Amino acid sequence: MSKTLGQVLKETRESRGLSLADVSFQTKIREHYLDALEKDQISNLPSPVQGKGFLRNYASFLKLDEGQMLDAWYHPDHFVFEKESLSPNVSLQPDWIDQEQPKNVENKPEQDEPQVVIIHEFTDGIQTEEKHDVLPEPELKASQKIFISIGTQLKKQREILNLSLEDIERFTNLRLHYLQALEAGNFDQLPSVVQGKGMLSNYSNFLNMNSDEILLRYAEGLQTRRNEQYDPKKLDPNNPTQIKQPSITSPSWRRFITADLLIVGTLIVALFVFVLWGAANVSRNQSKGSPTALSLSEVLLTEPGPLISTAELTITSIPTQIVASNTDLTINPEGESPTVAIKKGLFPINLSIVANQRAYLRITSDNKVVFSGRVIPGNAYEFSGSDAIELLTGNASALDIYFNQQKIGSIGGTGEVKSLIFTANQGYATPTAEFTSTPTITTNPTSTPRPTITSTQLPVTPSPTVTPYIP
Repeated sequence: MSKTLGQVLKETRESRGLSLADVSFQTKIREHYLDALEKDQISNLPSPVQGKGFLRNYASFLKLDEGQMLDAWYHPDHFVFEKESLSPNVSLQPDWIDQEQPKNVENKPEQDEPQVVIIHEFTDGIQTEEKHDVLPEPELKASQKIFISIGTQLKKQREILNLSLEDIERFTNLRLHYLQALEAGNFDQLPSVVQGKGMLSNYSNFLNMNSDEILLRYAEGLQTRRNEQYDPKKLDPNNPTQIKQPSITSPSWRRFITADLLIVGTLIVALFVFVLWGAANVSRNQSKGSPTALSLSEVLLTEPGPLISTAELTITSIPTQIVASNTDLTINPEGESPTVAIKKGLFPINLSIVANQRAYLRITSDNKVVFSGRVIPGNAYEFSGSDAIELLTGNASALDIYFNQQKIGSIGGTGEVKSLIFTANQGYATPTAEFTSTPTITTNPTSTPRPTITSTQLPVTPSPTVTPYIP
């Protein structure tokens, strides 16, 4: 008849006449954990690591084979015990396995080959034979060993004080799963390194342990884990096949050419070409030279040249409402200032104006405004009239006036507002303001009424008279 792990523990304890209370007092394991082991209720244990420690301590107390107990712990569904294996020192393996093993098997390391265990399992009266390879446990890292040793110290001190994790949780306000992680050495399950340090300090202080020593061990474990993460992998010098010389190859040019590099390079080349094109245009324009304005004497003394037809001449800025005049305008195609050739006109009043600066100009010919606006320096303006021409400008020094083929020149100073009237008989004159002879009615001042003072009489109250009493 097959037996499970819990049944073997329970029968061994009962055969020795021990109760759960006696075992709990000797092993410092709480009774409900021992009962969970005997009933194969692994889920009632705090964690698999603590359950394995409870099993090892319980098996050592009952003088059972700890290796067989751990094998049954790792394979609870397949590993069962026969009835004959209840004795503590009887091996669970068949005898023929020991007979086939060579005598010098002790000289070989046990970790080189996994242990082969033949397990007999009875299911519905049919015997089946299964072969399982019991692999060795992976070797723990140095940092994990330090963390497990810290958790073991905490757990041992808690069991000496006969306290449960629920009691610790109630007094320290630490969550139960964090306490289990501390005792199991699983510090990776804690929220952070700083919080883990605080929990470890609170737990060790509550158990009356040396918290400084515990924290130093914890810092040593953290440093060891960091070194394990950043240290390069060690190669076995005895195995030359593991050491491979890296092949040194010249870097390909394609590794350096990326999409970003192409885009940036294209933009730089385009910017360079644009700068060169702009510099070439600026130098070309400067080489042509800017036209120099002729002086007034050169403009007036220049003989009239041949006229240019309107088909060959294009004027960009022409002032509006210019009256046909007796003066021909000759424009040099090379960009020189225009020359004014004065001829006798058909009207009795002919006025020619040459602008030297920008200024406001208004021309009224025969009581009709023919020009009003700003004049452009270097341009000549011609006006004609029958009765009179009135000139009004905001800058008298900006204009040179020619009246009926006679030069008048500048008519005022810089920024002076000037107004002239040109007539055929009287020449030109400055208009004067005329005053009307109509008298204005002056109103006589009137006296302002003032408030009158009215006297008010207060009512006179008669004073009482005393009449003597005559008896």
